[in-house]
Amino acid sequence: MTRTGYQRRGAGRLLVEWGLAKAAEEGVPAYIEGSPAGTPLYEKCGFRIVDETPVEGKAVELDHDFSMTNLAWYPPSTNT
Repeated sequence: MTRTGYQRRGAGRLLVEWGLAKAAEEGVPAYIEGSPAGTPLYEKCGFRIVDETPVEGKAVELDHDFSMTNLAWYPPSTNT
């Protein structure tokens, strides 16, 4: 998670793209669990939603429930 004052400056995207370049070099898929705020970034980087995991808000000291999104990215040479 990026500190609020540093969000929307491209650092998250750079890190994700760096990781995906490494995964592509190795020819392996990448998997990530995204928060509601982070999921759009991962989708823009080519991840696909594969599942969602409900989270009870009080378990993480929030006053509302939410879902974490499970996403996958496959290297260009993988036929999935």
